[in-house]
Amino acid sequence: MAPVAPAQGGIAPGSFSPQVLHEKVTGELRKVKDIGDQIGNSSLAINKLPKGPQKQQLQVAAGSQFNISGKQSELVEISKQLNAAIKAAGKTLAKNTKSVFSAKAEILKSIGELEVDIASGKYSVDAAFARSKRADKIIRASLQIAENGGLEDKTVALENIQSLKEFQNVPSVALALAKNATRLAKLETEASNPALLPFIAAGAGGKAAQGLADKYSNPAGKQHKAA
Repeated sequence: MAPVAPAQGGIAPGSFSPQVLHEKVTGELRKVKDIGDQIGNSSLAINKLPKGPQKQQLQVAAGSQFNISGKQSELVEISKQLNAAIKAAGKTLAKNTKSVFSAKAEILKSIGELEVDIASGKYSVDAAFARSKRADKIIRASLQIAENGGLEDKTVALENIQSLKEFQNVPSVALALAKNATRLAKLETEASNPALLPFIAAGAGGKAAQGLADKYSNPAGKQHKAA
């Protein structure tokens, strides 16, 4: 069997598959959460920590975990490559598909930029999410994915939002979630429709969809969870 030819620009086939990009987004948000938890205060930048082993460790760990060298971010570079691939594909990609992948590029760029800010030591997690309205951009881009994609895109978008909800103690993220609450509630309601579960529960984002279905079918469980 003949080898698969590399994609235009030397990008390996499958580099921007939905699952690869989704795992990158949720994985990096987990890293941001981990570093934020180690700092201990979402309004405190690493450089503002008292001198000592924790500060020194975080100064090294942030850049290493986020895969940042100076101001060069892996995620920002992936975003640039993704946008270039979208442009190169031209009309080969349907309009809605372009919209979905462009939104994913925006999410990667926003997360990459906030990682650079946090790793620089100059910005707190709260300030990094607030700069350039990144929290809002991630939410709106996720909604764009849900509204222009298929069923699996809706649940992938939902998992992005669930990852962001891990930062509800971060003021800028909480504000962005509240600002977009109506559209988010609509997405959650759609994804929790039991009639859709046979089509999405086994796919990307299926766990989030199933979890929401359980929550909506068990209001008492929902209240208990929120307590």
